[in-house]
Amino acid sequence: MVAFIGPIELESLVVMNVWICIAYDPLPGIDRATRLLRYGALAEQLAASGHSVVLWTSTFDHFQKKQRFNANRSVQVSENLRVELLHAPSYSKNVSWARMRHNRSLARAFTVRAKESQSPDIIFAGIPCLELTEAAAQYSKEHSVPLIADIQDIWPEVHVTLLPRLLRPFGRWVLSSEFKRAQRIFQASTAVTAVSRQYLDWGCALRGEHRGYDQVFHLGYRLPPPALLESAKRRATEFRQRFRLPHDRILTTFVGQFAASYDVDTIIQAARLLEAGKNHTHFVLAGAGDKFARIKKSTQGMTTVTLTGWLESQDTITLLQQSHMGLAAYSRSAPQSLPYKPFEYMAFGLPIINSLPGELREIIKNHGIGEYYEAGDAHSLAVAVNAFAQSPQKRELAGRRARELYVQQFDGELIANRLITHLERVFHDHC
Repeated sequence: MVAFIGPIELESLVVMNVWICIAYDPLPGIDRATRLLRYGALAEQLAASGHSVVLWTSTFDHFQKKQRFNANRSVQVSENLRVELLHAPSYSKNVSWARMRHNRSLARAFTVRAKESQSPDIIFAGIPCLELTEAAAQYSKEHSVPLIADIQDIWPEVHVTLLPRLLRPFGRWVLSSEFKRAQRIFQASTAVTAVSRQYLDWGCALRGEHRGYDQVFHLGYRLPPPALLESAKRRATEFRQRFRLPHDRILTTFVGQFAASYDVDTIIQAARLLEAGKNHTHFVLAGAGDKFARIKKSTQGMTTVTLTGWLESQDTITLLQQSHMGLAAYSRSAPQSLPYKPFEYMAFGLPIINSLPGELREIIKNHGIGEYYEAGDAHSLAVAVNAFAQSPQKRELAGRRARELYVQQFDGELIANRLITHLERVFHDHC
């Protein structure tokens, strides 16, 4: 609904009924021990802005690999925000037939439940999970509702990039039906948004053109409330004691998945190189994933590496507050462009040791907030880490610049507000 009352800004006049369709993100009001990411945070901010929001998602928790509920469930989180959880079967591995079954079941459940619901003014659907987004695209076509397809991961391209270069044409052929599915989604979309320019260009190339509403909105990071930051800081001594972290070393921290696209093995190799010489660095690796058991075995007996396992949100905050550098460690074949982690490191004022080429490397170089190393090259990583470990002045300057850049450009709340304005404009122009 739009009303006009004199020469007032458009954004202050638009009230929308928004559907957000996602499969994997943590959920507001439900996943209380986990930090909200792009879609959950956007849903909360839309609701706080006065918009009515329905967040459609799965009962299955992608990160914890467990069911939240054993049947469909509707949860009214706040006056303006409702979460519709659709039951879909579990899976244990991210790349598996079971996950494909989950995605298809989720899309079918959405199609059924959406027909029983009040039609929205606009739909914001996230990729990955092409099946759910295609179901949302079909609904938008049938009900003449504008659809924005938001690219957070380039599916199915991500699977092709993990193959050896010679096998990629074959992989693209095997996944041709999924590429066609993605193409149908982008062609049906009123607008395409993405977390990076690389991802936006990929989606628009599949569609065959750029359109006026296509735009980049970075992931960014939302700092927790001051009270939570203070609480995390007070737990620093207990946290260090729990994980036996040394007080006289530079903590170089990796927070992420122990999975194929992350360069965790090279971190271990670099730690061994530094362990052999005069070492000022201690590596803290926080997370879980397919590689965790193997990495744990390979670090047995090492005194310069600590594996924390999966950390809840408050422990992650405490760790980053205690850290001196952040590792954005991605493999050569990693499909990521501008992921969450570098923005999180910036928010905590950490210099970034990064292996991703392209946009992230340019940001780090142009703003002097870290170093680049070659993925898979342990010596390159050791040199980059050591350069900061041995120079407090260099480390402090890069950290201060990183924090300033975060405040100016990558604060998650600012990005979400810009995205909300974009949704309002698309809706207004198509209502």
